[in-house]
Amino acid sequence: MLKEIKLNYFQPHKQSELPLHEGLNVITGSSDAGKSSIIRALRWVYENRPLGDSIKNWNYSEKETSVSIKTFEDYVISKTRNGTNSYSLGKKEFDVTKTEVPQEVTDTLNLSDCNIQLQHESYFLLDESPGERAKIINELSGLDIIDKIFKNLNSKILSTKRDISSEESNIKSLTEDIEKLTYLDAVDVTLSSIESLLIKSKELWENISSVSGYIGVIQLIREGIKKTEKLRSLEKPARELLGKIEDYQESDRKLNEVKSIVHNIKKIRELIQIDQEWLEIEKPTIDLLKKIEESKSLSIKINAINSLVENIHNIGKERGKKENLLASLNEKYEAFVKKNKLCPLCGGKLNASISNR
Repeated sequence: MLKEIKLNYFQPHKQSELPLHEGLNVITGSSDAGKSSIIRALRWVYENRPLGDSIKNWNYSEKETSVSIKTFEDYVISKTRNGTNSYSLGKKEFDVTKTEVPQEVTDTLNLSDCNIQLQHESYFLLDESPGERAKIINELSGLDIIDKIFKNLNSKILSTKRDISSEESNIKSLTEDIEKLTYLDAVDVTLSSIESLLIKSKELWENISSVSGYIGVIQLIREGIKKTEKLRSLEKPARELLGKIEDYQESDRKLNEVKSIVHNIKKIRELIQIDQEWLEIEKPTIDLLKKIEESKSLSIKINAINSLVENIHNIGKERGKKENLLASLNEKYEAFVKKNKLCPLCGGKLNASISNR
């Protein structure tokens, strides 16, 4: 049985590990997730197909493509492609050509298409004819060797009968020739031939005895076939079991859907709770933001008032300077008028009373 599959740069997989369990394993996932590639990887190992580089991950075309399979008996089978195909079983290496698969690998894996069921394939055994079902069950139970033995035995029996008939015909012909011979030398040669033919005939009769032994084996095999008829009686319970398995799978699918819905409801409740908490602090937050805006507005007004006060203070200083300058000019003006007694407007002479005024 398979315990683990590792895929390195195989089609969409970069580095994937898939643990398996004893018995039935079901691979599920969304579309284009690489489920079918896992099946193709298995077939690539036990069938050595497809050939070429169609199995490579073209995003990492320079990397080496490999698939490793570990069994519950701790055997590790690996197949690698880097220009050519090669297998390894433990520490033993195998180089292969075309679709050849090392017999040691085939025996260790013990896999066939009967072990794999794809998504859209018909149900195993249920859609097959009774004869095809019997053939598959014989292959799975190892009873197909009976058909092979029957075929080989019939072939050997037919071949032996043909040889006996041919030798008997030769003996008859030689015997007739001996009766017609008139020369002693010819008789001696003929006797030698007859002796040789008798030896061959003896060997043929020994082969016939061996065939009789095979017939006894065939009888035993037939008895075994009768015992295997009991397996056919299991077909109806097997069909019912498969029906129950389908019902279980459907129930399990619905249960997973319900679990998903419950999980989504919990997530929605958590989001509603978070929204409620935000709503509780929304009004205080808005009031605080308004106060911050009012504070910013007051700060701007205070800065404007401070600027005005500073301007007024500067104007006061400037006014004091102007008043001092004006006073100085008045003094100079009065001194000029008193000294020169001239009118600053017309330049005329001023009397003492006017100049003093």
